[in-house]
Amino acid sequence: MATKFVHFQDVNGNAVYVNPERVTFVREAQSDETQIFFGAEHALRVKGGAADVASRIADE
Repeated sequence: MATKFVHFQDVNGNAVYVNPERVTFVREAQSDETQIFFGAEHALRVKGGAADVASRIADE
C-alpha cells in the first residue's frame, strides 16, 4: 500500500508534503500558522489554523 502525503504550503509559500504517519502533534504558532512536529526536534511551519491542519492530517 502506497503512503499518502498531505499537501500544505509553508510560511514562505513553498509546497510541502507531509506523511501523516510521521506526525506526532500540531500546535498553533501564530495567527493562521501552525507547526507540525515529527518527533521531539523536527518541525515544519505551515499556513492555516491548527484545527484545519490537524483535520487534514487525520483524514488520511
